[in-house]
Amino acid sequence: MLKTGIYRVEELMQPRRLKGLFGGARRASITLYDQVSQLPNADECAEYILNRFSDGRGAYKRTYHHRFDDFDSLALGHIFKAFPADAPLKVHDAAVSDARTACDFFQRIQSQRHGLAYYASDCDPFVLVAHLGRMRFAMNNSGDVLEVVAPPFVFNLFSRDSVLYYPLNGLVLFLLRKFVLKRVTRRFRNGELQVRTISLFCTRAQELARTDSRFHLLQYDLLQPVAFAQSLHVVRTMNVLNPGYFDAHEIGKVIKNVFGSLGVGGIYIVGSNQEAASSVSGAVFRRAESRFEVLWRSDPPPPVYEAVNRFNVEGSLSPGDIL
Repeated sequence: MLKTGIYRVEELMQPRRLKGLFGGARRASITLYDQVSQLPNADECAEYILNRFSDGRGAYKRTYHHRFDDFDSLALGHIFKAFPADAPLKVHDAAVSDARTACDFFQRIQSQRHGLAYYASDCDPFVLVAHLGRMRFAMNNSGDVLEVVAPPFVFNLFSRDSVLYYPLNGLVLFLLRKFVLKRVTRRFRNGELQVRTISLFCTRAQELARTDSRFHLLQYDLLQPVAFAQSLHVVRTMNVLNPGYFDAHEIGKVIKNVFGSLGVGGIYIVGSNQEAASSVSGAVFRRAESRFEVLWRSDPPPPVYEAVNRFNVEGSLSPGDIL
């Protein structure tokens, strides 16, 4: 059997084209992402593309509007209790994928706060697209190839289809790896390829960043220290601190970075869920002098609850010991 992909934007407007010959959803190329904003079903098309695109860590950028509404209300209650209404508020919403849920959270905060600075960040919010004949290559800033479009195939290098079920796909990808991909990467790093940049932040987020001086979009890796000039009041990490994305040592490093970016009394919000409007396994913490204090937790708690709760900046626990 073989599995073809969606590499023309008009196919996204035809529901019957979204299914493969043998059932199952076809992969839609990330290189189409900047072409769907004018389609009548733009939001659905953008979600369809992102839900099937895996970045270099194997993480998917699945996201929906109003995904955390009830949990957001609870978290906002703790924020507004911790900081007076007339006080400035500096918020870092990290690993926001396409930033739809960041837009939701921002809109609810900004309606009650005027002295607000809101930073929505993601590790890989852009892809670079290069063409070589009919083939297209989506890469990150380092030139690592994330996706190859070789019509009629669309291959994600970090979420491959089963060779057992799709042997022809596996053969084509093998040949591309052997004869094409290294050459493309080398030419990119030598500056020999023309590329276009696609922002994976949603249209609404990009518009907010253009029109509202309080809302900012950033590229940021959670494993790196946060370089803000002043301490943050709120940090939020939703649907990212999962064992499937980070190992125990890396999660410990992220928690240490979050702790260091918050001022004493700052609020840390963490949680995860599945589909839109499904219940959130989450927790709200307050940063104390050397550790986090629990303000609220769900039952069951989020996967990283114990790691955050046991963290101590004085080093009683090493990052690798806190999971």
